[in-house]
Amino acid sequence: MFPLSFSQETDSANLPVLPLASVVGLIRADDVDKLRSGLESRGVSVEEKDPGDGRTPLLVASDLGRRGAASLLLAHGADHRAEDDEQCNALHLAARLRKRNEMLSLLSLLLLLL
Repeated sequence: MFPLSFSQETDSANLPVLPLASVVGLIRADDVDKLRSGLESRGVSVEEKDPGDGRTPLLVASDLGRRGAASLLLAHGADHRAEDDEQCNALHLAARLRKRNEMLSLLSLLLLLL
């Protein structure tokens, strides 16, 4: 399990913010329960971009085939049209998945938003 670590930064309610690295770690670990907890109880920006590649948490989830995380992020306002530094959005990244079942699952979720 990936431990939640909060930054010294606070949100508008003066709660500690869950850093982007922790959010990405939860997505990579496929820990949807902790991700949900972080989204519901802490200041987590679903639109924060990684300075290295410009990916938001939704783009990371799409690239890794994490449908549960992608669905949760979308429910919390993630923009499905956001693009990374290579102008790829969540739909592009999902379509590149090598695992057919994960690809189809994510594509079905994202196509509903068009």
